[in-house]
Amino acid sequence: MKRHLLSFSFFILFSVNTSWGQCWELVYDDYEDVFNFSFFEDIHFINDSIGWICGLNIVSGGIEDGFYMRTIDGGNNWTLYSSPGPGANNLFFVDEQNGCLSANSLSSTYWTNNGGEDWYESAFDIAPGQNGIIGGLFFINRDTGWISAWNVSTQKTTDGGRTWQAQSPSPDLNAREIHFVDENNGWVIGNSGPTSHAGRLYHTTDGGENWELQLSMFRDYDDVFFLTPQLGWVAAEDNSVCRSTDGGDKWDCYPVMGDELLGVESIYFANDSLGWIGETLHRGVFVTSDGGESWKQHYIPEVAANEEIWGQEIFMTSDSVGYFCTKRGKIYRYRGRPAPCGPALLPVPDSTLYPLLRWPPAEGCFDGYFLQLGSAPGGEDILPRTDVGWDTAYQITQALPASTQLFATIVPYNHVYGAAEGCNSTAFTTIDCPPAPAAIDTGFCEGGAFHFMHAVFKEPGAYPFPFTDAQGCDSTITLQLAAWPVYNLTVDTALQAGTPFQGVVYEQDTSFIQHYASAHGCDSTVAVNINILVNAESRPAKPAPALRLFPNPATDVLHLEFDGFPAGLARLSIRSSTGRLVWRESLSLHGGRARHRIDLAGWPPGVYFVAVQAGGSTQSGRLVKLR
Repeated sequence: MKRHLLSFSFFILFSVNTSWGQCWELVYDDYEDVFNFSFFEDIHFINDSIGWICGLNIVSGGIEDGFYMRTIDGGNNWTLYSSPGPGANNLFFVDEQNGCLSANSLSSTYWTNNGGEDWYESAFDIAPGQNGIIGGLFFINRDTGWISAWNVSTQKTTDGGRTWQAQSPSPDLNAREIHFVDENNGWVIGNSGPTSHAGRLYHTTDGGENWELQLSMFRDYDDVFFLTPQLGWVAAEDNSVCRSTDGGDKWDCYPVMGDELLGVESIYFANDSLGWIGETLHRGVFVTSDGGESWKQHYIPEVAANEEIWGQEIFMTSDSVGYFCTKRGKIYRYRGRPAPCGPALLPVPDSTLYPLLRWPPAEGCFDGYFLQLGSAPGGEDILPRTDVGWDTAYQITQALPASTQLFATIVPYNHVYGAAEGCNSTAFTTIDCPPAPAAIDTGFCEGGAFHFMHAVFKEPGAYPFPFTDAQGCDSTITLQLAAWPVYNLTVDTALQAGTPFQGVVYEQDTSFIQHYASAHGCDSTVAVNINILVNAESRPAKPAPALRLFPNPATDVLHLEFDGFPAGLARLSIRSSTGRLVWRESLSLHGGRARHRIDLAGWPPGVYFVAVQAGGSTQSGRLVKLR
């Protein structure tokens, strides 16, 4: 049956960057939202410029129809066609005219001999009740090709897809991808049942007439690729790529990215060392340059922005050109070439020796950046060449030398061609750090200790400490440490009967202990002895001291009572506990009993010594000032 497709009269013009941008450029985007997009299934190119892609249209969350597209200019422009069947999930062209396309969930394929302008339907050779969902399509030349399908296993054509003959590697194999290196040697992967994860890999040496089981493990295999009859790889769902160098008898498996589960979807090798894999979730594309033993992630802007990729198929036309399509309507193109120098260091903040170095994103083919710092252009004596990945900023964690001109060199690199060469350096000068010594005056209570900078001090003195300030500058702190006194005092005072002492009226002689904290916080003990003075009508007064201080301890006011001092001039002086004169006054006494008041507001707390000289003798007392 001949089917002539309706070719849309317009071209899909979409190009994010067709002027040699990143290694992987987004050249087509048909993603609107999670309910409306093109679900790409397969992609195939016959050279760097001419290729096809097929898939399904998702509209309002459901499958509407199938389509395929063609480009003749390397993906810059695409011509859209409707599918010859209800869907389209595989295609393969051997040249510009001859190709084959499979429909979704149907046991049929379509072939063309005029580049897809006309399609002709062909049917499988299947048993009653079978309904093959085609997983893989591969041609070794214009006439000879194979299909792998679920519950049909494999089918072979020798007339370009016009007719097919059934082959069966295993009666319970749900075949998926298939790959041949010549008309005899081929491999097919799948699993042993519709819900099983028991992966299987079969090998044929006679064009599919007979198949031999080579791998059987409890994991799915998603793709197979052989470069020669001896050298090949399989991609497994458990984040590994396995390699065989003896035609598939023995395999060595290598993780792609640590323990992270990626979901490797497709694999392609350009030669025995250089290969790529497409990942299905959000990591995009990985590349190897050692035959699959180690893998590195390619830079893709959408991946760097942590967007979901949902990769599907990767196809390389050479070691420097390739294509990668996704399940979310995107097509990326790879054009490998050495990374160019590009970004220069942005102005460096001048407020610290730990600056955050920043630079704009590179525009060439790159997969990351090296950063190095030196005292000369291109040098790395300050910071050896450091791989910072895709980041465009680097936080310095060790202080740079102060007041020094340094040179930063940012070197883009890619995983295939290495680092850019001859990149210029950007000079900047670090901040000046003038001497900024600081002193801390403090102390501790006698008999105690002072803790500072993980050290313990029990003696007063000056102790220097080196330190680094918030800017990273080195300086010195001098700890000036004093030993503050702790007092154990006895205070004797006399009060007239009925006179309160610290708000309390005592009827008889009383003694008690008080605890106080000085201005420095040191605890002091004061023993207070109160002598109550009574008049003659009650009982004989006790002999009173010639000089009485009350209240004592005092807070704001001190009263001095003079009893029995001779009439005449008296000299009053008050000294601190260190002997410093803090008060001097001349008094005129008239004999008998007299009182004098002194305002203590503003006086520092502590112990003071009061002395009165009169009539050739001196009377003294000790005062405790509180608060």
